[in-house]
Amino acid sequence: MRKIYLAAFVLGVILGSLIEIHSQTFDEQQTSQEIAALFNKTKHKVKEKRGIKIENFVDIKSKPAVKQSSIPQKWTRARDSR
Repeated sequence: MRKIYLAAFVLGVILGSLIEIHSQTFDEQQTSQEIAALFNKTKHKVKEKRGIKIENFVDIKSKPAVKQSSIPQKWTRARDSR
């Protein structure tokens, strides 16, 4: 009976941690998209000088960069050739 309770407890802890990890990555993605949206810019500028009309339209869209991996890369150093 104890083994069944222990197995149920371990299974519950594992499932709980998986759900927490999944929700954390979703929150990080949503937060990064919200931060990137703060840097979006739109400008429309009209200038007229000596009968010539110049219009400038700038639309800057920011999107978050995708992180490759959270595991640090192993750097290798080239050996000195002596």
